[in-house]
Amino acid sequence: MHAFANPARFLKLARPLTPWLGWGGALLIAAGAGGGLWLTPPDYLQGDSVRMMYVHVPAAWLGMAGWTGLAAASLMQLVWRHPLAGVAARAIAVPGAQWALEGKLDLAGMVTRTGALADWKEAFDAMAQGDVIRTVLTP
Repeated sequence: MHAFANPARFLKLARPLTPWLGWGGALLIAAGAGGGLWLTPPDYLQGDSVRMMYVHVPAAWLGMAGWTGLAAASLMQLVWRHPLAGVAARAIAVPGAQWALEGKLDLAGMVTRTGALADWKEAFDAMAQGDVIRTVLTP
C-alpha cells in the first residue's frame, strides 16, 4: 500500500480506473435507486412514503462517509505527512465549503435554539419533548 504513496504511481493506476469505476458506480446507483423507488411494494403502515428511505439513508451515509474521509485524510496528513492525504482532504472539503459560500446550505436555519452550556439539562429536555430539533450550547 505504501507503494501508492508516490503520486506518480498512484495516478498511473487511478487515471485508467477512474472512468471504469465511475461508470460502474453510476450504474449501480441507478439500479439501486430504480429498484428502491419503483419496484418495492408500498409498506403496510406508511404506504409509498417509506420509499424516501431509499434516497435519504444513502444520502446520509454519503454525508457521514465524507466527514469520515475528511477526518482520516487530515489525520494522515498531520501524522505521516502523506502527500496525497492533503490533496484528498482538500478535494473532499470543496463541495461543502462551496455550498456554504453560495448559500445553498442554510446553516443558521438548522439551529432551533441556542443556550448556555450550564443549561444543558433544559436543552436536552426541550429536545426530548419535541419543542426544538437542534440546540447549540455555548460556554
